[in-house]
Amino acid sequence: MRITRIDIEGPEGHYAKITRQRGSHWIVVTILTPCQPDGKELRIPADADESELRNQARNLHLAIGGCSDASSDINDYLRELQRFADLNEPKEMAMSKTDCQAPPPEHMLAVALRENLSPPAVALIAAKCQPRYGKGEAGLKAEGEVAWFTELLVGMIGREEYSRFCDELGV
Repeated sequence: MRITRIDIEGPEGHYAKITRQRGSHWIVVTILTPCQPDGKELRIPADADESELRNQARNLHLAIGGCSDASSDINDYLRELQRFADLNEPKEMAMSKTDCQAPPPEHMLAVALRENLSPPAVALIAAKCQPRYGKGEAGLKAEGEVAWFTELLVGMIGREEYSRFCDELGV
């Protein structure tokens, strides 16, 4: 079983929706209030650590009408965010438990990109990284590398998110 969405209702007119699509590295929290009927979207890296999740839980609590000092309510929001997080895996995956090897370089690259680029930026880079049919053996090798990098980027945000951002960005 996999939970993909949770709806939270606060005081009248205050709602939040927490989602994470399969393959996405982002937890998306949409906050709907009378002041923001179209919603405000928060994006939280799925590999966020406990303190980052707690800060986002506090923000969520305040956004849908909570008091700033209600720690039990904040803990309730934290538990809901934890359902979507990758807490069972260390953020950096420094060592594998079974074989004590360092993580593959592509994983470390994806971690660095997720920490420094927004999902729309990732989509834009992937859209712009189209092979240009290089010449000779070196050109074919370069095209393969560009295709690999493009797939890594698209995989970071998921195909649906990639398509949505490309439409929004006009690429």
